[in-house]
Amino acid sequence: MRAVGSVIADAPTQALYLSAKEWQRIVDEQPHWLRHFAALLAERFATAYRAYADAQAMTRDEWVHARLKLVANVEREHGACMPCIRLSQAHLASMVGVSRQTLNAALMRLQARGLLRVGFRTIELIA
Repeated sequence: MRAVGSVIADAPTQALYLSAKEWQRIVDEQPHWLRHFAALLAERFATAYRAYADAQAMTRDEWVHARLKLVANVEREHGACMPCIRLSQAHLASMVGVSRQTLNAALMRLQARGLLRVGFRTIELIA
């Protein structure tokens, strides 16, 4: 199976990998968990569908700015107190589905509009 996303941890983290066989064993032994897994999958699908719909309705610059605001909100939920996002342009480009060069041009336009400031591996949201 091919991964369709990536995760970057900025704190000690543990990950659990379940093989198909282990997954089937859990479902067979404790079928009540299947409802929770299905709800999680449905939520993930709905989030992906909303993101796709949003992307179709926005300009590339608006999409980049919206994704940055989303990342900043997630970071705030996890204790960050500054509007500064620590993220490489290469990683952000992969998040929004553009080349790093295209992303850099969008960031420069957003910076010129006063919406953010770009630094080395950091992006500070202003508006």
